Amino acid sequence: MLLPLLLPLALAALPASHVNAAPQEGPSPKAPEDRSLSPLADHVLLLVLDDIGTDAVSCYPGAAPDARTPVLDGLAARGVRFDRVWSNPACSPTRATVLTGRYGFRTGVGSVKSLGSGGLRPEEVSLAESLRRERPGLRTAFLGKWHLGPTEEQGPVAQGFERFRGTSGNLRVKTRPRPYFEYDERSGRSTETSTRERYATSAVVDDALEAIREFGPDPWLVIASFHAAHTPFHEPPEALHSRTLEGTPKLQARTHFMAMVDALDHEIGRLLEGIPPETLERTQVIVLSDNGTASKAQYAERPLRLGKGSLYEDGIRVPMISAGPAVVGPARASSALINTTDLFTTIHELLGASPAPEALDSVSFVGELSGSSAAGRAWAFAERFQSEPPPSRWPAVDRYTVTDGRFKLTVDVLGDVMRLHDLSTDPQEHVNLLKGEELPDETAEARRVLEGVVQQSLNRAAVMASRAAEDAPADTDETADDESQQGDDR
Repeated sequence: MLLPLLLPLALAALPASHVNAAPQEGPSPKAPEDRSLSPLADHVLLLVLDDIGTDAVSCYPGAAPDARTPVLDGLAARGVRFDRVWSNPACSPTRATVLTGRYGFRTGVGSVKSLGSGGLRPEEVSLAESLRRERPGLRTAFLGKWHLGPTEEQGPVAQGFERFRGTSGNLRVKTRPRPYFEYDERSGRSTETSTRERYATSAVVDDALEAIREFGPDPWLVIASFHAAHTPFHEPPEALHSRTLEGTPKLQARTHFMAMVDALDHEIGRLLEGIPPETLERTQVIVLSDNGTASKAQYAERPLRLGKGSLYEDGIRVPMISAGPAVVGPARASSALINTTDLFTTIHELLGASPAPEALDSVSFVGELSGSSAAGRAWAFAERFQSEPPPSRWPAVDRYTVTDGRFKLTVDVLGDVMRLHDLSTDPQEHVNLLKGEELPDETAEARRVLEGVVQQSLNRAAVMASRAAEDAPADTDETADDESQQGDDR
């Protein structure tokens, strides 16, 4: 039974100030070192990729043989490749962690259909809001796929970004026959849309370059949030890839997916080349994917579990590469545990700002960039939940997982299932150690510690109960994200 993992329901009655407080007991992430607020970079360029796992980025160990990403590989050669970064298993939850420095059970964004408002709550302190509060002269832009709520109050400008041009969510065949080539997008604060006819990957690059030119020498944060390589799979413009594509995208998903990755890599190269050299020299570039590759786009001979949407490693362990002035000793690989929440504090530190105190779950990895940090977090965490069954074939889910880097505990609350894996000997997570008659002392201790993280350090059940009570009157049917109604197209 999972009762030992679930906090007593009485905790739900605790004041919000208590349940949302910083951890009081148990293992915790390694505290960041005390540093001055001198900026390590004048600018930060965050590139968010969609549905691209480590299998599709050729510089990663174990990448599929058909992966070829020379631009991303070049960034890794000039910077640091991070090998143990955990996201959440779906788009919206990961993006919410990046923009708030908080786990989904705190923000209510746990799946593509979120609790209550259907997106990021206006009262959350976003990355842009926090940075501009600390550094009023900082310029900010969010370009591309938002996917954290369709209303004006939930949009990027309301959340503190100075500039926005992009889409509320995914590109969909339902609305356009060639959705990557013709789609509806928003700009600024308005929710009114206009039609754009420009390949979506290229459009995000165009808009990022325009923002960078406008910002000039001012310090800035630019987030280029790409749609690729999310479905619908398609053939990109010929100039952006060199693959021979046969058959339909539905029947040949992998080759079309990889052509989309090639086009994305090509356009990231155009973006970097389009930044003036003196500006790029002072720009910290961070490339991050929001979750793993979808199962239908996986390499045929690759051993996989379930990919995107699952809490297995191929669903939540994502590529992240960073290059720029904060890197000391390039062409390194880091094995430090990192959560996508950690982008929040790291970007603040890079730009010489103090992060908002609300970012409870964010730990800077700047030390990994400089090579001065001997260890990363003590543990990493990922989750997926929904407040009610969505109107689709997906079941209701409430699952979470936590790892110390070697042992990984995964809990399915609704299904009353628990798994414990030793990733050092079982990276594909085939052997559930809890099915044995008796756990060795080392394994039993690892389980106890990981359970303690969830019970004592995260207080997850209490915060979830508190959030559910707050959201009980809300009707999410009209604001449910389009992904929640499309099965695999999430």
